[in-house]
Amino acid sequence: MDQSIEDIKGASPWHDAWKRLLKNSLAVFGLIVLIVMILAVIVGPSIIEWTTGYTYDLVPSQHDLVKAMPPSISHPFGTDDLGRDLLARVLQGGRISLMVGIISTFVSLVVGVSYGAIAGYLGGKMDNLMMRIVDIIYAIPYMLIVIVLLAVFGGPNTKALVTWIPQIVAGSLLLILGILLAVRIYRKIVTRFSSTAGLAAQYLLKGLLIVILAATLFGIIYFSSIALGSTSLGPSLANWYGTNLSQGVSQIFLLFFALGLVSWLTMARVVRGQILSLKNQEFVIAAKATGVSPFMIIFRHLIPNALGPVIVYATLTVPAVMLTEAFLSYLGLGVQAPYASWGSLSLDGVKNLAIFPWQLIFPGVTMALTLFSLNFLGDGIRDALDPQTRKF
Repeated sequence: MDQSIEDIKGASPWHDAWKRLLKNSLAVFGLIVLIVMILAVIVGPSIIEWTTGYTYDLVPSQHDLVKAMPPSISHPFGTDDLGRDLLARVLQGGRISLMVGIISTFVSLVVGVSYGAIAGYLGGKMDNLMMRIVDIIYAIPYMLIVIVLLAVFGGPNTKALVTWIPQIVAGSLLLILGILLAVRIYRKIVTRFSSTAGLAAQYLLKGLLIVILAATLFGIIYFSSIALGSTSLGPSLANWYGTNLSQGVSQIFLLFFALGLVSWLTMARVVRGQILSLKNQEFVIAAKATGVSPFMIIFRHLIPNALGPVIVYATLTVPAVMLTEAFLSYLGLGVQAPYASWGSLSLDGVKNLAIFPWQLIFPGVTMALTLFSLNFLGDGIRDALDPQTRKF
């Protein structure tokens, strides 16, 4: 008798996590709201301009319309003090607020994941040194660093910061590659001479190697920065930046940079902990035995296996960064006119809360709903990916 054999397909851990996520009603609600909000802020301003002619910065030409008006059919969210359509401004502000959260989180991912993975893989004294640097930065108040960066490099000073971008990028890449190469040279030399040299000679050799490799690395970075500074790359980039971008856009990009620069610290610690638990696994030992370079082991083998906690923390970082941007805009250090974010719109609404409450209600409720949705989604992803806190 013929028997039909049914193929059994195995489910991947990501597929199982997705099924558990779909069973979490709050996470699904957050995902749906977030998708709707992203679509609204992307296409909403264009639809409003096409159907009504209103834009986020359009001030009515008629003098009697340049005033705050309550919600109506023509203005569902009402208008601000200059008669600008508040719905268009809320959607345009959503673009900036979401971009700040996503781009700053991406910057923190790139820096934090790379830094934490390198520290965890190298281990020993290098790990101790790199994490003490993180502790020192942690000791400085997070908000103070952002405020100082925005105050020092904001406004016309942003152009000077752009001039240094080629040196900053080149120096960072050389530092990462140089540390990996220096550690490899250090370990090879110490391993070769440790069996024949005495204890005192070993300590002397290790000290000399650290000093020589560190001096060589920083010398290469220093002279490379001088070589780049002598070219016209930085000034040309700064001139293009000042010519093509307005002061408001310049402040927004600086906000991306400032928030991303200080939000990578916790990410580095999370990734370092994951790498420490993975670097002695069999697949890493096999990669070392076959001669795979440390760079490839870190970025091709270790980091992909630590993506679960990274994704979870990234989803929780986005709302935290958005809330920080809203606070900075509320203080007047964030997005500048004529552009707006949910934080700056809330600031304008607070000033007129007693007279024109809709100016605070609509941007405030929109921002709160988005932040709640992001937190619900982040909690759901954490529960779906972490087997120790699995609820579904």
